Amino acid sequence: MPSHFTDQRFVRLIEDFNGGIAIHRNGIVVFMNEAAATMHGYSREEALGKSITDFMAPDEIERLLENAKARVEGDDVPENYEYRGVKADGSLIVVDLKAQAIDWGDDPAVLMFLTDVTERKKAEMAATRLGRIIEQSLDEVYMFDADTLKFVNANRGAQNNLGFSLEELKAMTPLDILPNSTPESFAQTLDELRCGDEEKLIFETTLQRKDGSRYVTEAHLQLMKEEYPPVFVGILQDITEHKAREQELSKAKSIAEAANKAKSEFLANMSHELRTPLHAIIGYSELLSLKGLDANDLDRCHDYVGQILESGTHLLSLINDILDISRIESGNMALREEEFDLIYTMTSSVSMVKRLADKARLDLVTEVQGELPTIFADQRAMKQIVLNLLSNAIKFTPPQGTVRLTVWKDTHENVCFSVSDTGIGMSEDEIQKVHQPFYQIDNTLTRERGGTGLGLSLVRSLVDLHSGNWLIESEPGKGSTITVTLPAWRSNPSSGALSSTDAQAG
Repeated sequence: MPSHFTDQRFVRLIEDFNGGIAIHRNGIVVFMNEAAATMHGYSREEALGKSITDFMAPDEIERLLENAKARVEGDDVPENYEYRGVKADGSLIVVDLKAQAIDWGDDPAVLMFLTDVTERKKAEMAATRLGRIIEQSLDEVYMFDADTLKFVNANRGAQNNLGFSLEELKAMTPLDILPNSTPESFAQTLDELRCGDEEKLIFETTLQRKDGSRYVTEAHLQLMKEEYPPVFVGILQDITEHKAREQELSKAKSIAEAANKAKSEFLANMSHELRTPLHAIIGYSELLSLKGLDANDLDRCHDYVGQILESGTHLLSLINDILDISRIESGNMALREEEFDLIYTMTSSVSMVKRLADKARLDLVTEVQGELPTIFADQRAMKQIVLNLLSNAIKFTPPQGTVRLTVWKDTHENVCFSVSDTGIGMSEDEIQKVHQPFYQIDNTLTRERGGTGLGLSLVRSLVDLHSGNWLIESEPGKGSTITVTLPAWRSNPSSGALSSTDAQAG
């Protein structure tokens, strides 16, 4: 044994040393201080005389023995490396080893300085694992300098989403990818974190990619003051699809609420619309049932019967509209298609509303341009379309105005007809709404002349069933024109044509 190891002061110094110290000769431990023995789960007395392989994980033995042999023989071997050691209870530790060759008496030996770095390695592995997870995350992670605001780092998710490489980003600041932020507004956001008012900020912001496209993100921003130099860390998640779904749900909710409101208004209107003709029918019927009417009252009786007929016709029209719109919405509306004379149907419809136009003091005009063939369609539906368009035009046209029905054939052989008026007209917003069932324009004429709000919605549905198109052209205060176009295949030129001279003008 070397003489200096017989010096008790030197032995106490080594024993009290916090780090592990051990010496092995020919693979046998000849010295180990308490720290090294405890590190491996032994007492110093238990450790002495053991083979160094007893302190090594099985798959480390060959490498460590070769290093020890090479070191004793003077070969060039790294002095510092790590190995996995094994404790007395079989558990593993990670040991940092620094070794050098020495003389132990007359024989070469190896002096080892041992440090248990198990916890440090665990922390490093955890940090590395976390780093890999962050790097591979689809979320965007950014780090930028708290003073210069230049990007320091960005994970792969950020690079892929933005289209910039890490090198490109390091020459940029967040303001280069935040199209809706100004230096002043961004500085104000950062100051909230710098002043300690908030530990973390969560907000929505828009990012701009390299190709100019934009997307919405939810950002979590934090100031890491303990880093040197301090950095801001932002974690951003693309929520573009989520926002789109939110907008769709909001739109659907608005549509549903509007539909419920419209239906509530419809029920209120319908209550009035049904009661008015029923009251008339009942009232005039009671008058007719009174005794004492004689031949002198014939004109009055005739008027009563006319009022009953008009009210009954109006009531039937209301019920038919409700039933038709219900069948169409449920998909149970079947067309009874046949070949018929469209001009006759048109002029017949005009005759039905003539009295209504006269009562409203309007001019009702029918114009047929050129010769028109018969068409193949549902005659009742066509008549209902024309009646609803004419009735609607009459209802929204003040006295002394004009309602015009025009029928023609376009250059593509499509059959077209339009109803125009000199009425109150509609705004773009109102044009969109009249497509909806139960919607009515809030106007004095509407309140005076009633209506269910089903007319134009029913027209649109019936036109769709006939594979046709319709167009509303209108301007507030300047009247409206609604044009219906039926496809050319519904016309039948072989069946003869009806000249415009055969049409009746109201």
